[in-house]
Amino acid sequence: MPIYEYKCRSCGEISSYLIRFTPLIKKLVCFYCSSKYLNKVMSMFTHHKSNISNFESSLSNVDKTMNYYQTPKNIGKNVEETFEKYNLEIPKSIKETISSARQGELPPQIDL
Repeated sequence: MPIYEYKCRSCGEISSYLIRFTPLIKKLVCFYCSSKYLNKVMSMFTHHKSNISNFESSLSNVDKTMNYYQTPKNIGKNVEETFEKYNLEIPKSIKETISSARQGELPPQIDL
């Protein structure tokens, strides 16, 4: 069942409607001001994947992820990019942890 969007000519707000039967379109009113004067608008759409295809694509990503981290220079790259994105200085302790991990040393266990 399609979802249609209509813009109210009275208040300018956009309302979304799940339309099961075409004759119902004539009975639509604005959610915001109850006006009957609506214009259909082009709405955005999305593409949804099934649960099975999501699961299958996640399995293929596991192999890619594991291969990605087999290259030492990629360890901590996301952390570095995030700090750079926000124009923040990476704390010395984090730099040292990333450097150690790139050299094959595991960071000390964190007790929570």
